[in-house]
Amino acid sequence: MKYECDIAMDLMPLYVDDLLSENSKIFVKNHIDSCESCKKYYEKLSSEIKIPVSRESRISDLKPIANPIGKIPITPIWERKIQDWFHATLQCQKSLRQWRKCFVGKEG
Repeated sequence: MKYECDIAMDLMPLYVDDLLSENSKIFVKNHIDSCESCKKYYEKLSSEIKIPVSRESRISDLKPIANPIGKIPITPIWERKIQDWFHATLQCQKSLRQWRKCFVGKEG
């Protein structure tokens, strides 16, 4: 039963978010009904705060966070700074990958 518990626990976050295929949903549901420890784990997961599923609700929830005052436009100067930061981040990632390849012998 331990093997089934491991699989069910791995799938459970996806089950809670309703992202599993029908067969996987049936497997997890049947396992939750038959296993007390997995049932407790499911109840714990399902009681936590959930992220809204629809794209519109996610966007509407993030708008106050992204622009708290609501009147601050993103000027071309800030847009350029954001682009520069993004490119610098990509360059750091590329450099780290090259360093790992040379000194560690792994690609990643």
